[in-house]
Amino acid sequence: MAWFLGVQTGFWVDRVIVFRHQSTTVFREMLAFYGTRILTFLIESATLWVGISLLSGNGTAAKVVGQILAIIGNYVLSKFVIFKNRPEHETK
Repeated sequence: MAWFLGVQTGFWVDRVIVFRHQSTTVFREMLAFYGTRILTFLIESATLWVGISLLSGNGTAAKVVGQILAIIGNYVLSKFVIFKNRPEHETK
C-alpha cells in the first residue's frame, strides 16, 4: 500500500509540478509511470544482486549505486517517455 501511494503521489507531483505536463491521456501516462517504476525497481534489485552475490561487494555501496541508477532512470524515463510533449494529431 505504501509503494502504491508513493508512486501515485510521485506521478502527480512529476506531472503537475516537475514537468508541468498537460494532456488528455492521464490514465495511459499513469500506467506507463507505474511500469517504469517497476522497471527501475528491477534494475535496482539486479544491481544489488550483482554487487553483493556476484562481486561480493559491500551491501551499502551496492544499494547506493542501485538507488542512483533508479533515480536517473526514473527521471530520464519520465522526461523523455512519459511526460514528453507530443504534438496534437491533426484531424482531417
